[in-house]
Amino acid sequence: MVNERINGKIRYKSDKVESGVEDTWNLALAALSKNVGDCEDYALAKYAALHQAGTPDADLRIVLVRDNAVRQDHAVLAVRHDKQWLILDNRWNTLYRDQELKQFKPLFVVEKHGVSLLSKMFRLSDFNIIAPRPR
Repeated sequence: MVNERINGKIRYKSDKVESGVEDTWNLALAALSKNVGDCEDYALAKYAALHQAGTPDADLRIVLVRDNAVRQDHAVLAVRHDKQWLILDNRWNTLYRDQELKQFKPLFVVEKHGVSLLSKMFRLSDFNIIAPRPR
C-alpha cells in the first residue's frame, strides 16, 4: 500500500529540472508537500512512512543501485518482510524480492546507522597496471 500510494502521490521530476543541481537529497516531507521528486525522494518518503507505521529501522534500507537494464544509477527502498527483502521502486507498484532484480548492482546501503559502500565504481585508468614483461 505504501509503495502504490507514494508512487501515485509524487510525480517524477529530476533534481536538475526541479532545482538546477545534478543531484540533491531532500527531506521526505519536501517531496510529499511539492508532489514532485526523483528516485531517492520516493525512497525517503517510503522509508519515513513505513518507519512511522512501526516498521523497525533494522528492516528498512535505502539501496543505491546501478540499474544495468537502463544504464543508470537509481535509489530504491528495501524492506525486510517474512525473512526476505522486498524492493519498493518508484517505477512500478509491484513488490519484487531482491533476488528477482538481476539487473540491479547494489552500490551503497543507507540505513539508520550510516552508509555502507558495497561496490566501488572504477576506471581502469585509475590504476597503474603493469603488464608482465615478455621473456
